[in-house]
Amino acid sequence: MVEAMERARLFFDRTPVYRGKIAYSLVEVMIGMFILSLVLMACIAALPQLRKISYRSDSVRMGFTQLNAAIEAYRTRTFEQMADEIDGTGASSANVALMISLLGDDISTPSDKLSHDLDEIVQNNVTYTVDSFLQYVDGDSELIKATVVVHWSQSGEDHLICSHAVFSENGLSDKKFSLAN
Repeated sequence: MVEAMERARLFFDRTPVYRGKIAYSLVEVMIGMFILSLVLMACIAALPQLRKISYRSDSVRMGFTQLNAAIEAYRTRTFEQMADEIDGTGASSANVALMISLLGDDISTPSDKLSHDLDEIVQNNVTYTVDSFLQYVDGDSELIKATVVVHWSQSGEDHLICSHAVFSENGLSDKKFSLAN
């Protein structure tokens, strides 16, 4: 029996004891907490920037929604309805001058026929100004050009998007007969 105890003692004396390596030391825990706090502070600091990016993308999406709605409103009209609107109404020179200053060469200088609509739409505390113009292309009464411009300001930044559509007697003017459907 003494012999067995002696063998057991020798066995345990050769096996190193790893006390203190089972758990982390206080210094390791403090370093880990410091690194974690740096990562969390960086994430919290990025939140306002992410919110700003989100609001901006929402406003741009709403601007394109207003633009598409205005173009679709023209697509549902017949060619005769748009021609009557051009022939029956004229835009004031202030609105035409504003449109030319915004678009430069994108809109031809109106000689005699131009129809203008101006709408203001407020969504999510942003005011969208939708300018719509109908005019004959190059003075030709067989083609009508619809120009839609959406303008808005958000957080001190001005945004402007523009779209054009050209309609002919049997073109995109009536959705029932359009080849796009």
